[in-house]
Amino acid sequence: MISYIAFLRGINVSGHKIIKMSDLAKMFTVLKFKNVKTYIASGNVLFESNEKDVSKLEAKIEKEILKTFGFDVVVFVRTREELEKIVKLNPFAKIKIDKPKFYVLFMKENFTKLKLPFFSEKYAVEVIAMLENNFFCVARPDVIGSGGGANLFIEKEHRIPATTRNWNTIIKIMNLE
Repeated sequence: MISYIAFLRGINVSGHKIIKMSDLAKMFTVLKFKNVKTYIASGNVLFESNEKDVSKLEAKIEKEILKTFGFDVVVFVRTREELEKIVKLNPFAKIKIDKPKFYVLFMKENFTKLKLPFFSEKYAVEVIAMLENNFFCVARPDVIGSGGGANLFIEKEHRIPATTRNWNTIIKIMNLE
């Protein structure tokens, strides 16, 4: 069995696309995934599967969410091993700003059009590193911009579906058994 984490985009935000985590866990169990656990209401699901093709897992989960809950949700799946690499890289340790907010942005495809580090004043976000199809981003409250962060930057400016998680959330997920 391979350990995976699914990150759902845009659920339980401002009263839209509401999914109870207990219902989401039940749905994953119906899909025959093993050792299903959810973590906080933003849609993080740990599970195990023998399936090796991540894109097949994403499509299967997206299809079942539509069937079960009645709306489209983009799902990003990473292996536990991939998340371990992300945590090990930790480029945030070098950042020295007041009240920093660190995020990992997940995309379905590699995006190499940015020369790093890259700063978007419009979205008040700095992309400081990447690992495959994952960006390490710093929200910059110390600069003036419209804000909105990494997700808006990549989706609005580059039209690539993405979801973002706080660095602390990633660390906590990695510590779940």
